[in-house]
Amino acid sequence: MTVDLRKLQKSLEKYSAKPIYFVVGSDEYMVQEALTAIKNKSIVSGLDDFNYNQFYGGETKGVAIKDHAETLPVMSEMRMVLVKKAEGLKEKDWEILCPLIENVVTSCCLVFVFNKLDKRKKFYKLAQKNAVIVELKTPYDNQIPDWIDYIANHQGLSLSSEAKAILFQLVGNHLIEIKNELLKLKSFKEKEETQGNILKISKSDILKVVSKSKFENVFELTKAIGKRDRGQALYYLAQLLDGGQNEVATLSLVKRHIRILGQVKSAVAQGQAYSQLGSLVGVPQFFVKEYTSQAKSWSEAKLLSTMEALKNTDMALKTSPLSSHIWLENFIIKSCQ
Repeated sequence: MTVDLRKLQKSLEKYSAKPIYFVVGSDEYMVQEALTAIKNKSIVSGLDDFNYNQFYGGETKGVAIKDHAETLPVMSEMRMVLVKKAEGLKEKDWEILCPLIENVVTSCCLVFVFNKLDKRKKFYKLAQKNAVIVELKTPYDNQIPDWIDYIANHQGLSLSSEAKAILFQLVGNHLIEIKNELLKLKSFKEKEETQGNILKISKSDILKVVSKSKFENVFELTKAIGKRDRGQALYYLAQLLDGGQNEVATLSLVKRHIRILGQVKSAVAQGQAYSQLGSLVGVPQFFVKEYTSQAKSWSEAKLLSTMEALKNTDMALKTSPLSSHIWLENFIIKSCQ
């Protein structure tokens, strides 16, 4: 059975946890939400020390995972064994673990987390029969406002449409970054407001709380790339990374910026009214002038080649994280030619 995050949560609200889960996705927030839902339903709260074990593929042998999965739970119907980075498990480890997928241990909730799943492998074919496969796809841009509402609701926050647009413009579609910014906003509003269960967040709140240097650097970076100013783009990239900005989140912001430039260029060519461009491409109207100005210097061929370079850089970041800053610098050098 294959489900998304919401279907998993709904299932766990009604039924017991299943013995085997394959959680597949690269978004840290979505993975953590899925694991929290599974853990809350599979083991008794307060007995984690007795009934919960966490391992990492490539660092733990299959036999150790098997031994813990077959250990009886303490004062609980199930125990939970979590294997993160499961793609790091070797073939000999899967030879030991496959029998647990084929003949499940009902007293254990065995969870494997993959960044990407190789569907050619024997263990996947067994999982299709006996496991719940949780597919966590990175949300599309048009889904981000709903995700902001979802995360904000869990924090007791309500954002105006303009506040959501500003937050998305700043953070992109990286949900863990969105959550972190919302937690800062919650802390800020709790000090400012003490009445009411729901804290309302406005555009001005976003601009007050988000780090001024980070806010400026994000927009200056995308602006420099939009203007194809290599020196400025490299400078602001360094400022962001030195300030602790996540490389994947940075790339997602750049990717969105280039995509919007393409949408604006196409809309203008089709004769769309300037006043309608903001709602059409999903950005606050006060950003439209800058996007329109930048789009003039981008040909369709250059936009397509840059999107291809973004795709290759994204893949490189996920496979070679230790040299992530080099991949980003190389992308800027190439795209700003």
